[in-house]
Amino acid sequence: MPLILSDLPHDLVEITIERHLKNEKEFWLTYPVPSVAASEPTFSPESYPKGSHSRRLWRGPTWINTNWSLVRALRQHGYADLAEQLAGKSRELILKSGFREYFNPYTGEGYGAENFGWSTLVIDM
Repeated sequence: MPLILSDLPHDLVEITIERHLKNEKEFWLTYPVPSVAASEPTFSPESYPKGSHSRRLWRGPTWINTNWSLVRALRQHGYADLAEQLAGKSRELILKSGFREYFNPYTGEGYGAENFGWSTLVIDM
C-alpha cells in the first residue's frame, strides 16, 4: 500500500513493485493482490482456514477495493502495463465469482457478501 503515496521516491516504488508486488511467492498470485504476502506465516487464502473457527478476512484474500487503489497507484507511478494486468485479473474475478466481498487469491472463489458494492470498482479500473 505504500504505492498509493504520490511522492514515494522512485527507488522505493521500484523495490516495492519488483521485489514484492510482482513476486509470485508473495503477492502476484493467480488472482492478485492478497491482503498479506503468501509467504507470511499467518497467510490464509480462505476466510475460514481449515480447522479454524475464526475469520481471517485480512490475512490473505484478495479485495477489489485494494486492487482499485493499487491500479491507480501503478498508473500514477508509470506502470500502466502492470496496472492493466491487475485490472484484468480483477475483471476475471468478477466474471468468475460475481460481485463478492473478497476472493480466494488462488482459486478466485468469492467469499463474504454477495452483490457487494465495492467490487463494482472493477468498472472504474
